[in-house]
Parts: sequence; C-alpha cells; structure tokens
Amino acid sequence: MNPEIDEKLGQIIKQITESGEWSLDEKKLKLIKSTCKRSDHYVNVTFEHIMAQLQKNHSQIRYSSLQLIEQLFERSKLFRELLTEDFPLFIQQVVGIQNTELPPPVPVAAKLKQYALALIKNWYIKYGEKYRQIGISFDFLLDNGFMDDNQVSSSLSSIHSDNINKANKSARMKAIHLNRYELLKADIDDHLEIIQSNLDTMDGCFDILVPKNIGDDDQIDFDALLRGESTPKQPMATNYKDDIVSHGLGSSRYKITIDLSEASLMEDVQETEENSVLFDQLREAFTVLQTKHVKQVNDWINALIKIDINDKAEKENLVKRLIDIKSRMAESSRKAKLLNVQVSQRKIDPNENAPDDIEGEDEEFEDEEFEEVDINKERKSNRKYNSRQLPPLQRIFPLSSDPRMSEDPTYSGPLQIKETEQV
Repeated sequence: MNPEIDEKLGQIIKQITESGEWSLDEKKLKLIKSTCKRSDHYVNVTFEHIMAQLQKNHSQIRYSSLQLIEQLFERSKLFRELLTEDFPLFIQQVVGIQNTELPPPVPVAAKLKQYALALIKNWYIKYGEKYRQIGISFDFLLDNGFMDDNQVSSSLSSIHSDNINKANKSARMKAIHLNRYELLKADIDDHLEIIQSNLDTMDGCFDILVPKNIGDDDQIDFDALLRGESTPKQPMATNYKDDIVSHGLGSSRYKITIDLSEASLMEDVQETEENSVLFDQLREAFTVLQTKHVKQVNDWINALIKIDINDKAEKENLVKRLIDIKSRMAESSRKAKLLNVQVSQRKIDPNENAPDDIEGEDEEFEDEEFEEVDINKERKSNRKYNSRQLPPLQRIFPLSSDPRMSEDPTYSGPLQIKETEQV
C-alpha cells in the first residue's frame, strides 16, 4: 500500500468523471485499470472514490461514474462483489428510486436513468443468478414500472454508439472553440498595447491639466504646493497650528470656504491658448476611445465568455485583464467628460468629396436609357459649321486663315480631306 498512489488514484477518478465529456479519457481509464490489477487494495480505493462521485449533485458526473463502473464491473470480481453489496444505494443514485430525484441538468438526468436501466437489465441477464442483489433489484424495478418498454427503449450498444457520436461532436466543437480562442487571443495581444498606450496618453493629459490630490500628510510642504510642486519637504519642528497660522488661516475675523469637490476643480480647468494642444490631444485620444476601443474591448469580453476551452484559468485571467482595462477606460471617460471634452467630429472640406460627387453623378445616370443617334446624319448636319465660316478667333485653327501664313515656307496649309458620299 502506498498513500501517494491512493491519493493519485483518487485525483484521476475525479478528473475522468468531472471532465464533462460523453466518453471516458482512454489514458486515464487505462491507468485506473492497470492500478486495480496490482492489488485488491486499489480496487477497494477505486470503488470508494467512484461511490463518492455518484453522490455528487450533478448528473454528468454520475453519468461518467456509471461508465467507469461498467468498465470495472466486467473486469474485476472484487469490484462486482463490492457493488452488489451496495446495490440499493447504487440504484438510488443512478435511477432515482424511493422518491429520490436525480440531480440536474434534466436532459442528462434522463440519459443517466436510461443508461442505468439498460445496464442493470444487461447485468441481470448475465449475472442475475450469481448475484442475488441484482435479481432482487431488477424485480423491484420491473414491478414498479421502471423496466417497461418506454424506460428501456435503448440497448447498451445504441447508448454507447450515441456516446461516441456525442464525444466526436464535442471534440469538433472544442477544436473550433480552441481555434477561435487562439485567434481572439492573438487579436487581443496585437491591439491591447495600443489601447493601453491611448489610456496612458489621456492620463498624461489629466496629470498636467488637473493636479493630483496629494492627500493628508503632515510632511507636505505647503509653500511647494502653492508653487505647483508636490514633493514633500523634510519634516520641520513645527506643529499643525503653526502651519495654519503661517499661512494666514488662524484668524477668526473672516471665513474661508474651500470647495474641494471634483466638479469645482474641473470648472477651474478651462481650455486656453496655452493648453489647447493638451486639449486637442485629449480630444483625439478620447474620440478613439469612445468610437473604437470601448466596443473592441466589449466584443472581446463577450466572445471570451462564449468560448469553452480546457484551460479555464487562462481564459479567466484574460477576461480579468480586459475587465481591468474596461474599468480604466470608464474612469478615463469620466474624467474627460468632467473636463467637457467631447468626441471630435471630423470637419469635411467641401472640395474633398468632389471625386465622390462626380462618381455619384455617374451612378445617378448609370441606369438611364441612352437615345440612339445617327452618326452619319449628325456629321452631315455639322458640315455647315466648318471653321472657314467662323470668325478668325473662333476657328479651331485661327492661324490657318492668316494670309501671312502662306509666306511661311514651313507651312503647307491645312490638309484637305475629300468626303465621299455613300450611295
């Protein structure tokens, strides 16, 4: 006997029955079988852990535990003896007798009951005469209407085949989800740094425009604060009353009201020519945040919630990172709105869309029917408007009518084209 092996055996049984799969993990099942073959002690340990799993309030765990029981029941005589001794409790956990309801989920509970009844019927046929408890339990189930045709409508072979089909479908879905997760993770890795950089830009603007609240500290140098400095000075041998008096706040002849509310502070921060560059940068970062990054992070979170992968811890850590970023974005948006920073609307130059307008005009007339024109007729009608009949300045080649051109030896005159009438 080895306590470490006992503990490891219990962990493997827990893992194989709580995987949520419709078929048992082959490697873990083989390890359990090989361990049980080593001694009867490990058979007893395995039986105790399986019965503990059968009592958990989840039908999927009980369904996987029943699959493990079927595998060991056929291979170990000791396991059969242990199970038949607790057969009434076993039936109660997998069938739901004596006003005991099976745990949720309801669809899995129905399949658990169907599988258990088919398995008990098969054991009764094969081992009913040898193990008296199986025969008694079968008769009880038969007399109380559990073994009618409606309850045992499927054979073990069909149930096993259905489990294989479901396992294959589940494997395909897991592969799809894993692929989606890897693509989503890559997208997050590529863009999350950009979002954080944009938030850092906004925080930098906030730090310059709005001084941080230093807090209550006896070491604060009030003179430095008045000069816009926030570095604490070295402790001096003065008390709180002396500090108040030294700044003219110790007199009772007048009242001073100090409004430290956030809204009051923000009202004092107005856009000027000196800080316009900061406000422009803040507006640009805030616009990107509102129009792109907020939706992007929300889409990531919603997609991650729907994806199912084996490594739950990794997905939860990634979701937590995005939630932290979302909280930071909400805080940056709140500060920007307090400073009356608005999402900037892009100013459009009227001439900027000229090509689009032209294209729009083309699209407007693209469905119009064009009128057919007789080209020869048009050509004849245009003959009476030749360039020689037009004033010199309106001709196509005005120099051709200039008399001085004939004296130019390089000029041979216009090319004469004779037109032939088609008969």
